Amino acid sequence: GTGVFSSKLAAGGVNIPTTQSFLNYVLLAGFGGVLALKNGGMRLQSPWWGYAVIAVLDVEANALAVLAYQYTSVTSVLLLDCFTIVCCMILSRVFLRAQYLSTHLVGVFICFVGLLILVLSDVLQPPRDAGKDRLFGDALCLLASFLYACSNVAQEVAVKQSDRLTFLAMLGFFGAPVSGIQAAIFDRSAVAQVPWTDDHGADIWLLFGFVATLHTMYHLTSLYLTLDDATFLNLSLLTSDVWGVVASVLLFHTPPPSLYFVAFFFILVGLWIYGYQPLPTALEQHQDCLVTLQPGFDECDTEGRCVVFSMPSAPS
Repeated sequence: GTGVFSSKLAAGGVNIPTTQSFLNYVLLAGFGGVLALKNGGMRLQSPWWGYAVIAVLDVEANALAVLAYQYTSVTSVLLLDCFTIVCCMILSRVFLRAQYLSTHLVGVFICFVGLLILVLSDVLQPPRDAGKDRLFGDALCLLASFLYACSNVAQEVAVKQSDRLTFLAMLGFFGAPVSGIQAAIFDRSAVAQVPWTDDHGADIWLLFGFVATLHTMYHLTSLYLTLDDATFLNLSLLTSDVWGVVASVLLFHTPPPSLYFVAFFFILVGLWIYGYQPLPTALEQHQDCLVTLQPGFDECDTEGRCVVFSMPSAPS
């Protein structure tokens, strides 16, 4: 959904990537804060700077991802985000000590082959909605994917250790000023040049659709991360690529190049292989419980409960 709205805005000459995300963070701070207060108040389990770091990572990832639509095709952006999966695995292994089997690694490797085929298709067989600079756009996507991975892994820890509504409110509280300052610096002239009336009145509805879709996704993502891990979240999000292709054909009348289907086939095969084995965070590490081993914690407690990783505790 966000990809379709961003592409339509970009096609209409609206280039305000940070402003688009800024509106979402304002909603998170306001709406998320109200919900958190209605559910017993804000319960901070981590120092303020922990939420601030996550917010900065998230702001920059969103800005780069939206900016990429100015330079490359919508289908490329949708499939290039599978690089986030690779980054999530590495970060989860290093910081959360997730235990991956050889089957998981083979599956991700095949997904990565699909990623390389996609980049090659942008060079050899550019689609009609290719954008101004395909390689630069692809590079923006890869950088955004890495930042998304950092943000997702940190969010996984945060939502499992504190109230998710509190987390969303704090994400908006720190994300709004960061993205707002960037928007004032980089998007000010672009916002002023957009004719929000007359023939471009539809841009307002496209912007509204983008913010509403992104805001909904944040709530669903936080709920999902309370149940599963960041790697599987991004694996699941790859299924949205199918709808992205459908939207590209119906709205832009630009069917993807043939190599896209080859790349997508490799990714589907990689996903099937990865999902054939239990999730790394569900691998049995102890006779009495299923845990993900964390730095400094190698087993369950004396009552058989899983030991979980937590962000640094907030000072009392």
